Amino acid sequence: MSKITNESINDIFSIPSDMSHLNTEDSHDPSYADVSKDVGSNSFLEEVNKVRSTIKSSTDKEEQEEEQEMSEEKKSNNTGWTFNPPKGEDEFFSFYEEKESAIRGWLLPFGEINFQKITSELKKARVDMSSLNYGDLKVVFSLMKEIQQWRDRVAQMAIQVNSQYYSWKRAVDLFTGLLAQYKYEKPAVKQDGVVYAHMGDMIKYYSQLESTHRSIEMILKNLDNAFECLSRQVTISMPGKDHEDLEKKASKKTANTNVNKNNYDSSTDLSDSDKKILSDLDTVSTIKSGQKNKTGIKTGKVEWNANF
Repeated sequence: MSKITNESINDIFSIPSDMSHLNTEDSHDPSYADVSKDVGSNSFLEEVNKVRSTIKSSTDKEEQEEEQEMSEEKKSNNTGWTFNPPKGEDEFFSFYEEKESAIRGWLLPFGEINFQKITSELKKARVDMSSLNYGDLKVVFSLMKEIQQWRDRVAQMAIQVNSQYYSWKRAVDLFTGLLAQYKYEKPAVKQDGVVYAHMGDMIKYYSQLESTHRSIEMILKNLDNAFECLSRQVTISMPGKDHEDLEKKASKKTANTNVNKNNYDSSTDLSDSDKKILSDLDTVSTIKSGQKNKTGIKTGKVEWNANF
């Protein structure tokens, strides 16, 4: 027997690199043969390019939508700050430097607030109780849970707004006074025009901030009132427990009063003379006024010291 070498094995099982064997014999795998035959065809390349173009177009569309959404959000947040003085008014240059430093620093620590988004969310922060059956405690507890969730969410918005509100409230007054050092017009109505010309962007942002701050306070108060209303309903629906608690409180108060009285009586020390006076008062006659004891009283002529 002849010895089988590696070279003979390679000659038997090797596949030509130019794939020339496909022209002379059929592959045992039909799917492999079909795909291999279509590799060089124009229809296959067209399908590949078509798929690529479809994927690319969908990706481009998603990117465009994201860019549009980001631009809209940026547009809604962008107040349009002015950090350069108007043309021909270079004397305000240092004022605008202070203004830019404050706005980019301590006045906007977390960036601009999206007031439109907060306002639209505050409009939803309510619970409809118009069709509530107050005897259904399950529904009442569900509404109380929903109200508490809204209270937590509105509280988060309040933290975001209040982190800027009080700073801006003080800053507007400070920058109004600072602007008056550069230019002050009389009467005061003309000075308001100067403030608007150089601080209009700050006034606009602070007005929206103050409005949102006030709206949050009103919504929180409304949610608190609704929660209290439901809480009272729960109390009314379970009067037995409250009645028992009231009786316990009343009996406890009476017991404490008696204990305090006994402690006072036991801790009071009287002298012997005071005790005698109290004893004599206990034996005072209870004869009504107008009644007289006529025993031993003489009538007619009375001698001196006759009764003694």
